[in-house]
Amino acid sequence: MGMLDDLKKMHDDMQNYMQERELDKRISENGSEYKMYNMSLKGFPYIYPSDLFETFRRKVTDTYNQRMEILSEISNLEKKKKNFLSCGCMSVGVFIVAAGISCLAKSFYAVPVIFFSLMTLLIILGFIFSSKIKELKNSLTEKEIFLDLNFAQEDYLQKFKDAQKTWTDVSKSDAVYLVGNREEIEDRVRERTSAEARVDRTRLGNLLADTTFVNSSLSPIVFKSSGDGYIQVFPGLIIAASDNPNYEPNHIRVCLWNDLIVDLFSVRFVENEYLPKDANVVDYTWKYANLDGSRDMRYNDNSRIPIVKYEEISVSAAECKTAFHISNESFALKFFEKMAALIS
Repeated sequence: MGMLDDLKKMHDDMQNYMQERELDKRISENGSEYKMYNMSLKGFPYIYPSDLFETFRRKVTDTYNQRMEILSEISNLEKKKKNFLSCGCMSVGVFIVAAGISCLAKSFYAVPVIFFSLMTLLIILGFIFSSKIKELKNSLTEKEIFLDLNFAQEDYLQKFKDAQKTWTDVSKSDAVYLVGNREEIEDRVRERTSAEARVDRTRLGNLLADTTFVNSSLSPIVFKSSGDGYIQVFPGLIIAASDNPNYEPNHIRVCLWNDLIVDLFSVRFVENEYLPKDANVVDYTWKYANLDGSRDMRYNDNSRIPIVKYEEISVSAAECKTAFHISNESFALKFFEKMAALIS
């Protein structure tokens, strides 16, 4: 056992050594030449006809509420179906026990009839639930809206297409995180960390949000938000929906572009999870660190942790806000550049 422990320790030491060499290499590649960005875009122009806006806003809100009503009904039916099947399984169990007692009492002539009747009832009711749910899901396809973009000039639509493409390119980054709540670390001494805040984040396998119920001849720029929320950007128009797990009405807003704000700023992040291949590693800290970032010598298993520079892109409109950490600096800057072209 002692030899196996020694071999395992040698393997772990070698692995740590190789990781630290790679970390040193990536830090030296960046040196002190990296740039921290802090930029903001607002004042996007009015291009959607004001006389059409109110009509379109009401149409989106009404359609959204109709969809929520249908989805709520589907959710209730699925819960009833699940509860019914659970009760049905319990009934079958009770029936089997009763059948066993009947057999012991030599009065089993009614067992096949009861069993057949019970199973037939379960099948019929299950089919009714499934048919109704399918019918409601099919009706959702009728609750969609098509946005006419004929009002926009061709050169402006091309600029929008360029911005949409660069947002698609951002998804090619090695790591994109949806940023959630930030919690300041009040006692960094007790936590033994140099980080100033904890950040809830979710790594996105697919940055692009699913298609929503508003369509057009031009693909929108869609930013995911928490839960099922999203901010959907069309030329001149924004549709922002918050997370709505209970399918309540009026959880959607429609606004013009003057409400849109896009920010890009660099953040230094203590990356103790996955280290993206295309991220800039700008420094390192320790698993257990003093307030000045130096190593806490009281801990023997105190490994180095990379500090990564992410580009954070935040988008806000109509009281909805979402933010992303993007590992590829070039992709993030290109998107911001194309969004800026929509103002000029």
